[in-house]
Order: sequence, then C-alpha cells, then structure tokens
Amino acid sequence: MDRIVSLLDERLLKASMGIAAAAAVCVPTSYYLYGRYMRAKMNRKIEARGQRARDKMQKMRDDLAKQELDDTIPQLSFQDLHKALQDGSLSATAVLRAYQAKALKLNDRVNAITDVLEDANAIANGLDALPSSKRGPLHGVPVSLKESCGLKGQDCTAGFGELIDVPWRADSVLVQVLKSKGAIPFVRTNLPQGMRSFACANPIYGETHSPLLKGRAPGGSSGGEGALIGGGGSILGVGSDIGGSIRIPACYCGIYALKPTAGRLSLIGSFEADAGCGQQLVKSTEGPLGRDVSCLVQFMEAVLCQEMFDLDSSTPPIPFRREMYENWKPLKIGYYVYDDCTRCVPAVERAVMLAKATLEKLGHTLVEIKPYKAFYAFIKFLIPALIGHDARSYKDLLKFDDSCGLMNEPYKFHKKSYRERWFWAKLEELQ
Repeated sequence: MDRIVSLLDERLLKASMGIAAAAAVCVPTSYYLYGRYMRAKMNRKIEARGQRARDKMQKMRDDLAKQELDDTIPQLSFQDLHKALQDGSLSATAVLRAYQAKALKLNDRVNAITDVLEDANAIANGLDALPSSKRGPLHGVPVSLKESCGLKGQDCTAGFGELIDVPWRADSVLVQVLKSKGAIPFVRTNLPQGMRSFACANPIYGETHSPLLKGRAPGGSSGGEGALIGGGGSILGVGSDIGGSIRIPACYCGIYALKPTAGRLSLIGSFEADAGCGQQLVKSTEGPLGRDVSCLVQFMEAVLCQEMFDLDSSTPPIPFRREMYENWKPLKIGYYVYDDCTRCVPAVERAVMLAKATLEKLGHTLVEIKPYKAFYAFIKFLIPALIGHDARSYKDLLKFDDSCGLMNEPYKFHKKSYRERWFWAKLEELQ
C-alpha cells in the first residue's frame, strides 16, 4: 500500500510539474499573442478612422467644385469680414464655402484638418434666413476647432486610438455659446497625441506642417489651428493651452492668440488634457487664435456672456469689460531672453528685444528679470505635476497602442530619477 501511495505521489508531482511548466510557457505566450492581436486590431481601427476623415474631405471637395466660389473672401481682414456679414453684403453661406475651399486646398500642403463638419452648411443656411435684428456678434464667422473641442455625435480622440468612435453626447459649453452667437464651426484641427507636446502629430491623422516654411513644424499642441489660420484657411479658431499650446503655434505660424486665465472659459464637454490624470497644479484652458487682435477681442467679448455663466456655474460671471480694454495706462513689464536653462536661437532673442523697444516707445517700462532656478523647477516640480498618480489614465489609453512614441516621452522622463533627468537635459542642451 505504501508503495502504491508513493508511486501515486510521484506521478502527481510529475504531473503537477508538467502542468506548471506548461503554464509557465502558455500564459506568457497567450498574453503575448493577445497583446499582438489587440495591437493589430488597434492599428486597423486607427487606419480606418483616418481614411474615413479623408473620404469626408474628398466628398466636400467634390461638392465645392460644383459651387460658385468667391476666392477674395479669405483675403478680407476680420473687421471687414465681420462688417460685411453684419450688414448683409456677404452671406454666411458664401463665406463658409470660400473658407471650406481655402482650408481644403491648404490642407493638401499642411495636413491640419482632422474632420470637416458636414452640418456647417445647414447652420449657414439658417443664419442667412435670420432678420438683421437677430444677427449675433459672430454672425456667419467660420470657426475652426481643435479636435479636443467636444461636438455632439463626434468622437474626441486627442490622438488616442482607444477613443475612436466614442461619440460625445453634447456640444461643449463653449461650442454651444459660439453657435448661439452666430459662429459656424466648420472644421476640426490636428493635435499631438495627448496634447502634451509642442509638436503636432498623432497616429490617426498624421503630422501637421508649417504653413510658412516647408520642412518645419507649426508648434503644438494646437498646431492644427496655428497651421490652418497661419495659411489663411481659417480666420478664427479655438485651441487649448496648459504650458504654451495656444501661444507656441501662434508664434510659429505668425498669428495672434490669447491664453485666458484658467477657468475663465468653460471646459465642460471638451477633452481636458489634465482630466483624470492627477494633474491639479497646472490647469488647462481653451482660448482663441486668429489672424489679428480684433478677432480675439470680438471672440472674448462674445463668449463672456450670461449664457456661458448659466451653463457652467464654475466660470466667474464677469463679462468682457471694454472700458478696461480701451483704457490705456503705462505698465511695468518684465522680460528676459535667457532662462538660464535653454538658449534661444538669435532670431528669437532679437524678436524679444524688438518687442521691448516697441513697448518702451509706447510709454511702458520694461524690466529685465532672471527666472529663479527655472531648470531645477522644470525637472523637479513641473514634470511630476503634469503626470500625477504615475500617468495611470494615459497608460490605460496606450495599453494596446504603440503606434506613436511621442506621448511616452514625458512619462519616461518623469520615471527617471532627479539626477538622471538633470543629466539627460544637460546633455540635450549641449547637442
């Protein structure tokens, strides 16, 4: 009996070891094969979404080819265009068609558009049917929107394949207000994956290029807006900004922009780069980009209204105060050309000094400042502040998406020790 038990124990042990060995091989293999299958599925999903966007653009090109277009309209200044729309000498439909054609033609060169908005024509027709007394402050003005701006029935991917075909249930509050003021959202524009970059590329819609110089980038993360407006394909647009994402594309593309104070404009209904990632110290905001200063002023004056304050009670109920805007008084303004971290190219330093001289001629006082330990603050505090709780929400979105390494760079930099971050940043500066 003891011998039988011993044999059984030996056979059970061998069987258990065999099962364990098989599991040791099969489980990792199964996980690898599953991951490979899911990544292939994600890549097909990404390719299909990009192709669908291109097909919609081609359909609009074909439709516009049958229309009579006025190609002088995109050459008008914002003030002249605004006046013509208000007095009825230009129809909203004619303006929309002209900008649709211009935007699509430019897009062949810069790849700034992610989607054309097919309901824009119906909105324009509705505006043309309004009596003059019902025209809003942005009546008939075509407005481009960064892809992160929420639109009913549209996905809002921020360049993540995981968010493809997840439709928004309603327009964002800001888009609702823009429409109520007479604006016509007509295209959506490109951005880098996750919007945490000064570049402008993602695996769904590809890379956006500068409208000014071949081979250059338009900046980011609102790079699609910068390229489209800078190339004349839009006159007014909406971007978003945490650490320069509105201002940098404006600088790169030769246009004007404003980053409002965080919380001044509602973010309800838009994809927020800082939502769900533990980022509480550096907040995002949406804001306008345009061809000149007057369109930024008109935008802010239109949207800082009771309707937005009612739709989002977290926004301060303070309207645009034109008397403050027009009341000139001398200011004391700080400037610097070197932050003791990264040296700008000579052209940028020269531009700062030209701006300084211009402001001084206008009666302002310019004071040179020296940022205190900017490099230390960047690697010690800013990077961790931008990637709270170990970037868990972004890691979930990228679990089966390895098509773009751009989003992983800040995370990998964050995971390094302080000494490693210091070393690599200094090495990059020397190259």
